[in-house]
Amino acid sequence: MAERLGNATVGKRGRAWLQGLALSAAGRMVADTWLKVVDHLDGLIAEQTRQLERLAETDARARWLRTVPGIGAYSAMVILAEVGDIARFGSKRALASYAGLCPSVRESAGKRKRGGIGHHGSGTLRWIMLQVAQVAARHSPAARAWIARLRKKKPAQVAKIALARKLLAAVWALLRHGLCFDESLFAAQQNR
Repeated sequence: MAERLGNATVGKRGRAWLQGLALSAAGRMVADTWLKVVDHLDGLIAEQTRQLERLAETDARARWLRTVPGIGAYSAMVILAEVGDIARFGSKRALASYAGLCPSVRESAGKRKRGGIGHHGSGTLRWIMLQVAQVAARHSPAARAWIARLRKKKPAQVAKIALARKLLAAVWALLRHGLCFDESLFAAQQNR
């Protein structure tokens, strides 16, 4: 029952199922207490979301970032928190390396072998940029076309990581130069 209860309490249907469930008096008391805890946490999350949206509206950097496909108020504030002062990154590659979105390279005796991304640096920045890439690939025509072309040559996950790295390079440029995202410029730079 615990497994079914855990899966059923997610969402409105689960809540309705739990409230309509025939339980003993003690069981009903426990279920109602947990529903109150969920309601309280939902309220706190909603208030925090409103605060983040207000912060994103008042911060010029967040407004620049929100012009990038896939970046909303929450992701803009996470990116700003993780990046800090953009001046500490001398190049877009340095920021991508910090996020752990650059392929690893092993060199020995003049031979070079490329591997997967390094899982060093900011895991939070890497995670949010992968989320941004996923949304951008669905909603931005330029990003969709770019990732579709790359998927012909590379596996889907590699293409998603490459798009995240490309969008992070755009984030670096926006924060560094104080510009808004230009999708036509992004589309024109398809081969980079």
